[in-house]
Amino acid sequence: MGRKPTTNLNLPKGMRARKRYRKDGTFTIHYFYDVGDKKRTEIPLGKDYHTALKKWADLDMSQIPKTGITFVNVALRYKNEVMPTKAPKTARENQYQLENLMTFFGGDNPAPLEAIEPQHIKEYLRWRSNAPVAANRELALFSHIWTMCSDEHWGYTSLPCPKKGVKLNKETPREVYVEDYLYDILYQFADPTMKDAMDIAYLIGQRPADVLKIQVHHIHDNILTIKQNKTNARLRFAISGSLKNIIDRRLETASVYLLCNSRGKQLTVNAMEKRFAKMRAAAIAQYPELESELVECQFRDLRAKSGTDVYLSAESMEAAQKQLGHTDKKMTQVYIRREPTIQPLDVLDKKKDKK
Repeated sequence: MGRKPTTNLNLPKGMRARKRYRKDGTFTIHYFYDVGDKKRTEIPLGKDYHTALKKWADLDMSQIPKTGITFVNVALRYKNEVMPTKAPKTARENQYQLENLMTFFGGDNPAPLEAIEPQHIKEYLRWRSNAPVAANRELALFSHIWTMCSDEHWGYTSLPCPKKGVKLNKETPREVYVEDYLYDILYQFADPTMKDAMDIAYLIGQRPADVLKIQVHHIHDNILTIKQNKTNARLRFAISGSLKNIIDRRLETASVYLLCNSRGKQLTVNAMEKRFAKMRAAAIAQYPELESELVECQFRDLRAKSGTDVYLSAESMEAAQKQLGHTDKKMTQVYIRREPTIQPLDVLDKKKDKK
């Protein structure tokens, strides 16, 4: 039985890291695949970590007969090859989702990939019945992993995805709209940085992470350029009106990031959410009669408020779609939380006019 590794614990089983020293004392790290034979044969994987991971996955999977490939095998390859290419937030979410999938389809008796059937997907939904929405997201990841296993990609299976045709948990779309009076109340309890964060988020209608990552060099010639983390879409906002007032004021003290914490570092999404939670709690304490409305408000809802208000003022779904940076109008519709006011037909006044 081999010794349990004590170094390079981030490496998958069978992957080795070796230091190669130069004459000046510096070194580079080279990666190898341990074949596992008695000769301790090692196949070079190169110096780049991510490239080495891909090569390791190809070699490791090639040692397994197609009939012996389990979901855990392909999930690990997906983790090493595909997840690093995703946006940081998406990759973190996938990591948690993958853990649940591997727990269910792995364990002491890992499920062979091609033995997974629709009935097992239904069992998974029952197993995760305490988190129905999360279960849907996890099975969406399962579906993408299966797609990567198809003949078009890794070639591990020709079977259709067992998730196909299985009815998922019903989801209720988020309908929270931050009314102006709720916005004003929350604003009362915000510190200066949070006030500006709220205003910028509302004015440009972007996700919290995209608002907080704005840097000074993103601003040129009265244009603010945003590259969305989730979609990589590039949006250009004219710096004018209220947005100009905020940005001009913050540029007087900003060094790298427009929105910073007390130490001058970037304000993170987690820190921002904690600040917003404190604001909300203070607002509820002051206005207990509005608790049911205030408790539903989250910072992310400012994006929906922005898109909704653009839609209502312009009476154009295209305008809201452009503001939010969507390529699909259906996605924009999810963010529209209010419809235009309908004017009643003033029949009585018309009848009076005829007399």
